Amino acid sequence: MNRHQGVFILELDDSTVYEELRAYIARELLDGQDDGLDRTTRLLEWGIIDSMSMVALLEFIRERFGVAIPDDDVIPAHFSNLDVLTRCILRLHALQQASGEPRTGTPNYHYALIRALEPYGVVSERLEGEGTSVHHLRTVGREPAWVLLPALGNPASSWGIVLRGLAGEQEAIALDFAGFGLTTGPVAAPTFDDQLALTLDAMERLTRGRVVLVGHSAGAMVAIDIARRFPHKVAALVVTSFGAIAEPRAWWSSLQELSRDPSTFLQRAYYGAPTLGRALRGLLSSALESTAYQSFLDERALDRMPSIFEGLTVPTLFVAGEQDRIIPASAVNAAVAAVPHARIEWLARCGHFPQAERPQELFTLMQLFVASLSEGT
Repeated sequence: MNRHQGVFILELDDSTVYEELRAYIARELLDGQDDGLDRTTRLLEWGIIDSMSMVALLEFIRERFGVAIPDDDVIPAHFSNLDVLTRCILRLHALQQASGEPRTGTPNYHYALIRALEPYGVVSERLEGEGTSVHHLRTVGREPAWVLLPALGNPASSWGIVLRGLAGEQEAIALDFAGFGLTTGPVAAPTFDDQLALTLDAMERLTRGRVVLVGHSAGAMVAIDIARRFPHKVAALVVTSFGAIAEPRAWWSSLQELSRDPSTFLQRAYYGAPTLGRALRGLLSSALESTAYQSFLDERALDRMPSIFEGLTVPTLFVAGEQDRIIPASAVNAAVAAVPHARIEWLARCGHFPQAERPQELFTLMQLFVASLSEGT
């Protein structure tokens, strides 16, 4: 083992890297179940690696092997299976050894996650406005367009596996809210109404006709308000991980308190929480402690929360994790009861983030729901 600038560098070989990676993925991403995990297992296609676990994996590679994978190398071809990932690490390690300097820089995780989606036909774009630059991910396909709104603090790339499934088949737009991801704007503390206005403007400029509106958590609150107020714009609504909160101020105060402790937040939000390394802690802290996070639910928005489902008439599907400890099951059931003909699907072994923990199931449920509307069933 060598040491460069305080960083230990392993004398690496193929079997060492492969076995270390395999053990890490089995332990951290597969709940200790490594049956069938080998060099050719399709890590991305099977959803073993998603946006959150990609951050943790990149950090593990940097800390365990002393190799920082550059942004340009964070592409699906290098993460398709353990064999090609092992060879990528060995190649970068050889370059590092030849230069005499460890490659230990910190990658830009937002750009890395976006680059990993590009080969699947997911395009990164910006919508420019007066002092605002709204970043979004787009897929090309048939209408109606799907508009995907993330949870507060999550980037558009959190919908990565869903976008990959839609690419080439369905038009879709996934937005970064103001203050998160790569969207920038003039408002230092954007409120719910600011995010609502941003979403409506993006829908107006980026889509034609009616849309399938999909919202996760706080993004679902924006989607619900749009569908309730502008039903002519929405062909269908999918609400994930959100419900009718009985006491909004107490709930919001509790969530703000929880957000001060990223470790506890992850344990509450996930059925199987990812390992909280330095990179993931930094990303979570920057999102949960940001002004945009704290300003989202101002007094006007909190006042509206108890009645947000009233008058909602568009076809609506609710999807919730059975182990979600951010939005209680009672709140989801109350929301379903308030919306005429609403459907509910519960996901086992899933917390507050189904697009991370059960992405394929979530995507299939949404597809079946939209298809059933066109078939009149």
